[in-house]
Amino acid sequence: MRSIAYLILILSLTSCFKSKPSNPFYDSIEVKKDKLHLIFSHNINGETHPCGCRHFPLGGLPQVAGKLNELKSSGEVYLLDTGDLLFPSPNLPPTMKDSFTFGAKNLSDGMDKLGLKYFVPGDQDLALGIDFLKVLLKGSQYKLLVSNLVNPNLLPHKRIVIFEKGKSKVFMIGMVDPSITTSKMSGHFTAPSLAMPVLLEELKKIGFDQKNKKHRLVLLSHSGMPNDQNLVKKFPQIDWVLGAHTQSFTKIPYEEGTTKLAQVLSRNHYLGEVQVELNEEKSKDTWVLHEIRDELKEKLSPNPFEAFINNHKDEMKKIQIQEQSTQGLGDNAGVKLNTAASCIECHQPQVDFWHDTSHSIAYATLINDNEEKNLTCIGCHSVGFQSNNGFMIPDELIVLDKEDKKEEQLKKIKEKYWAEVSEAFKDVGSIRKLPVKRIRKLSKDWLKRDERNNVTHNFANVQCLNCHDTLHQEHPFAIPPEISEQAKYEKMKENCLNCHIPDRSPEWYETLENGKAGRPKEEYVRQKIKELSCPKRE
Repeated sequence: MRSIAYLILILSLTSCFKSKPSNPFYDSIEVKKDKLHLIFSHNINGETHPCGCRHFPLGGLPQVAGKLNELKSSGEVYLLDTGDLLFPSPNLPPTMKDSFTFGAKNLSDGMDKLGLKYFVPGDQDLALGIDFLKVLLKGSQYKLLVSNLVNPNLLPHKRIVIFEKGKSKVFMIGMVDPSITTSKMSGHFTAPSLAMPVLLEELKKIGFDQKNKKHRLVLLSHSGMPNDQNLVKKFPQIDWVLGAHTQSFTKIPYEEGTTKLAQVLSRNHYLGEVQVELNEEKSKDTWVLHEIRDELKEKLSPNPFEAFINNHKDEMKKIQIQEQSTQGLGDNAGVKLNTAASCIECHQPQVDFWHDTSHSIAYATLINDNEEKNLTCIGCHSVGFQSNNGFMIPDELIVLDKEDKKEEQLKKIKEKYWAEVSEAFKDVGSIRKLPVKRIRKLSKDWLKRDERNNVTHNFANVQCLNCHDTLHQEHPFAIPPEISEQAKYEKMKENCLNCHIPDRSPEWYETLENGKAGRPKEEYVRQKIKELSCPKRE
């Protein structure tokens, strides 16, 4: 029944069109230059800037702004997004709703300032419902492009966009596959395979001629690569599918007949581009993959997005602090994990080795990046995160000897403590690039600071129990069972790869033919474990 209703709706929309579109659901854009740059991103997953963990960071709004500015000199640039822009998941934890909401609104604003023109919503973009999306659209210049809505009045949107210059026309449509959305949202969309026949008739009525070599049909799709491949087998009239959802990586577009399908991973690490030479036939159109490296931000000077990101971090931190104020362990904490300071008495050579590694001051990376309240980052820069034996929120990173002190006194001690840590690292850039001598001094000074402030447990930084599974309550009196060297290696490897995931540490992984990360590089992992293994006890 839904498909019949959809057909009746489309026939009513198209009945009055013979050639030139004049409908509120259509956009017609006159291109003045000979080259059209159709730039697209997808699966940004709420990220405005790269985390500071990668050796060579990719993505970020300032960097994208630099790249777009560079491209403007050679043609008209139109930024498109094919979904999963606003949130990292279609289901958001209630305890982080405020920060995710702020992040989505600010990212929407940032993409709007970048010049985002058309946006196909993905399943993750619907995490806070239709009304939230309406609020974003009301304050933005960009438009939704959705050609398969069941109810056209559900959301402000465009169904068809036409770029034209002379005899050249690029027809663009957008579709969301209901099969990959939540059950609550799936009823809002008609299946692409049912929508396409009606759309093709509609396109013909407004001038699309699939035999015309200067007419292109571009589909912005949030369906996933397998669904896109099945669709174009049925509808070879489509020239390009710029997709999303499966976060595939097509360095060279996948070809199905004469149709080209592309995706470019996630988080703005790469932008895809279809270059359309409007004076040429569509066979001359080319594909370009842009790696969004950090230095691209210098292509726009001054770059307003650097201040935008700094302000974003400041405001986000305030919201995170407020969110976390009711999330701590309080009196529910168990016996605390032993932190590095407690290991010195029996393991001095091992602790000395640890002082020389960047792991020993890893939390400072978050402080310097203004991300020390970000719960998605903290776990890999600390020990005991989200454990009753450790801590739940950043405010519990250090445990003080109360000594009959009141809560207000303890709060002031903590504030002074973290101010001192920030001051110690204010001139430090990349932790990894520091000479060992400097790392050692910063690490040992941190331990002395704990002693001065009567810190009984400091969970900041990567420590002994990030690697070792010693039962802290009984150690050193309980003797752990003996396991083989291979079993030790496998356990250590598992611990390392919990944080050194492909997105943060791509050099740890093989690269598959499709550009995605494959299995961990065994020799590389073994070498890293060897480099960071403490000296054995004599």
